[in-house]
Amino acid sequence: MKVLDVADLQIGLDQTLESLKRQQNEMSEVEAAIQGFIELEDSFKGKGGEAIRGFYEEVHVPFISYYQSFLEDYQSRLQIMKAELFNVEPAINGVIVEPFLTGELQHRLQHVADQTATLTDEANSIIFSVQDIVSVPHLNDSEFL
Repeated sequence: MKVLDVADLQIGLDQTLESLKRQQNEMSEVEAAIQGFIELEDSFKGKGGEAIRGFYEEVHVPFISYYQSFLEDYQSRLQIMKAELFNVEPAINGVIVEPFLTGELQHRLQHVADQTATLTDEANSIIFSVQDIVSVPHLNDSEFL
């Protein structure tokens, strides 16, 4: 049986987010240095200088942009993970055991889906019964199920 310690996961997520922020700062510095190098047209003249500057501009700058975009996306997903973890287990000293995720949680989610469908059907039957008095659209629970 696998057990997830919420505190350890929170610490790991925070450390990873901190590391990603450092990497973003470092990549910004590298990008600025490369841009500065590319702008040194007077120092690197001729075909060789143009080739070197062109290589940095065509290869390194797009890679750095892609990597920074990747870091931002990764940070965003980790933030979402932190929020979702809090929704599943709000106690910082809590644990999540595998049987909860594989059995109990799925059972409860199915129960919620069934309850939602039942309530929607009941509401729609009431709406149908007053349809001749007032025009009310039927409820649609497809977004929730």
